[in-house]
Formats: sequence, C-alpha cells, structure tokens
Amino acid sequence: MTSQEPSKQQVSGKGITCRDLIGSLMDYLDSVMTADEIATVQEHLALCPSCRNYLESYVQTVRLTRTELRKADAPPPVLPEELAQRIRKSLDGVE
Repeated sequence: MTSQEPSKQQVSGKGITCRDLIGSLMDYLDSVMTADEIATVQEHLALCPSCRNYLESYVQTVRLTRTELRKADAPPPVLPEELAQRIRKSLDGVE
C-alpha cells in the first residue's frame, strides 16, 4: 500500500470500504451514480481523510491526463508559408 492509497477499512457502519470507494471514483466524478450512491461516497469521504487525500490526487491525475489527451488530439501547428518556402529553397539540390 502506498502512502497515497487509503486503507481497506470501513469507516462507517452502513457505508462502503475504502477499496469500494476507490473502485467507484470515476463514476462519482462523472456523476453517473444514483443519489443514494453519491450520498454514501460523500459520507465516507467526510469520515476518511485518507480517501479525501486519495480523491484529491485522483482528480489531479484525471485533469492532467485529459489536458494532455486534448493536446494530442489538437491539429499540428501550421507552418507559416514563408518559412516553408525558405526551407524548400534551402533543401533544393540536397539529396
């Protein structure tokens, strides 16, 4: 277990375990849970500092990953025509 990873304990009698919470974080962040499931996750987070820290790290990782994926999907920068012409001219006769 890493220092960022929550324990496997259950922090509330009717709630979920840390392991269960970790397995459902993406659904929680994407808001694809029922109101009861969201309430259960929020109750656990209110009682478990380890999971709150883990969630914060997870959110940052997701945000950075999505940002990088958007960059990868962006079209390549356009080379100014004047520069392209100069490059072609400098390469004339080069084999």
